[in-house]
Amino acid sequence: MKRVSADEVLVFSGAEESDLRSANVLLGAGDHAIVVRPAYQSLAEVARAAGADVTRVDLREANGWRLDTDEVRAALRPTTR
Repeated sequence: MKRVSADEVLVFSGAEESDLRSANVLLGAGDHAIVVRPAYQSLAEVARAAGADVTRVDLREANGWRLDTDEVRAALRPTTR
């Protein structure tokens, strides 16, 4: 296991704050993001606010709430970050 120093650790007050920081670093105008839902609404909204186009992939009860990787694969674009 690789050790990290305290300077390499970021602490957030909640999941939504980390979503905001990640989207602002990873996404910009012209980018595309795939967002799984259900999730915090802000997960998709901060991606949009960063300028990205958002595709939602739903988890379905009929599928045991498992992620449909074929649906994710179909949603991929050259601009997906």
